[in-house]
Order: sequence, then structure tokens, then C-alpha cells
Amino acid sequence: MANHSAFKVKASSIRGALAPWRYETTLNQWIGGKAGSFREFTANLVEVTPGESVLDLGCGTGELALMLSRRVGPTGHVAGIDLSKALVAGARRRAKRAGLAIDYRVASIAQLPFADATVDVVVSSLVMHHLAPDVLARAVGEIRRVLRPGGRVFIIDFQSLEQAGHGHERGHAHGHQHGHAHGHRQEQPTQHGLLHDHRPVLVGLLKEAGLTDAAASPVEFGQRLEVTRGRLTT
Repeated sequence: MANHSAFKVKASSIRGALAPWRYETTLNQWIGGKAGSFREFTANLVEVTPGESVLDLGCGTGELALMLSRRVGPTGHVAGIDLSKALVAGARRRAKRAGLAIDYRVASIAQLPFADATVDVVVSSLVMHHLAPDVLARAVGEIRRVLRPGGRVFIIDFQSLEQAGHGHERGHAHGHQHGHAHGHRQEQPTQHGLLHDHRPVLVGLLKEAGLTDAAASPVEFGQRLEVTRGRLTT
């Protein structure tokens, strides 16, 4: 087990402490009224199988985790973490109504409350661009720690930070309460904080962590996104 020093991240440093209804409203505005379709699109790309253990980093209201839970079935296990207590509480209510035993927790992506080598698939959707470089490095280390040998990582994020920046500054945020500038810049100050383009380094960090086949590729869902995949081979 890794020896974690005290490490805290305020919720406002990655995503605002939004009420669940506002999170869903703003995500819907950003994604053109197709939040549900976007999550299904993401779940299809992840390709989980029955019986797998899945961890959703930055789970928000838990809708993606719900879809993944149905796909891994009763022999599988799904957990989700988020810094927002309100969003996690809402996710727990949704799971209870759906009759699904999903393990939602308030936690930092840089200090995951899970044991070593216990997860088959780590998923992150529209989250990584909120992480400062040092937090990203810690997060990749934590992803590697919790993955089982052969475990997979799936990260979907913006190809250009400008895509979300315009939405945030107009109030059409995707629920994380930050703005963006064009992706060739490493970070951009906005009214909500700094946002980061990790595309130049993310694949390298994953490869260094043992996901030696890590690679990124573009996908389209209303706007251009990027998917980074990798498998733990060590």
C-alpha cells in the first residue's frame, strides 16, 4: 500500500460544489441537450464486461456509473469518487432508487480510498483538464496503484480547451465551474480558476506508470474530444 502524506484538494479547485440539478442542467446546456446520450456514448467506448470492477473518477451525479453498473451486472462492482458532497449525495440517492449497489465516495482523485490492485477499469470523463500538473501526476500514480495487472484506463476530455471555455464564460458550463483557453496553452486563468491542457504529457505519464500501450485518439460528439486509453502491462 502506498504511503500517503496528508493531501487535500478543495472542491472549488477542481469543480464547484454544485447542486445536482444545476450540474445536470449545465452539462445538458454544454452538450446540446444530450447529456444522457453523451454518457451512453462514453459507456460504449469504455467497453466494460460483466463481472469487472470499475472506478469512475469525478463521477458527478453518478449517471455514467449507473450505466456502467448495469453493464458489469450483479457480479461486477462500480465505485465513483467526487469532491462535491452534494453531487455524491445525489448520486447515492439515484443508485438507491435504481436498486444498484454503487460505492460513491467523497474523495480526491489524488488520494483514492481504495486498496492496491482492486480495479479492472478506471474511467474519467471531462475531468482531467481541471487538475493542476502536480495533482495530475499524483492522480496517475493513484490510478496505477489501484489497477490490477492488465487493468485498463479510459479518459475522455476536450481536444481543445477553448471548447469548454466559451461555454463556461457564457454560463453554459458542463458542471465543473471552470473555463478554458485553446489547447496549445498549458493553463489559462478564468473567473473560476486555472485550467490545464494535459495532452502533451498525459500519455507519457501513463506509459511511465506501466501502461506502456497508452495512446490518444480523437472522437466526435457534437464537438471534437480526445480519448486516452491504456492497459497496465507491468
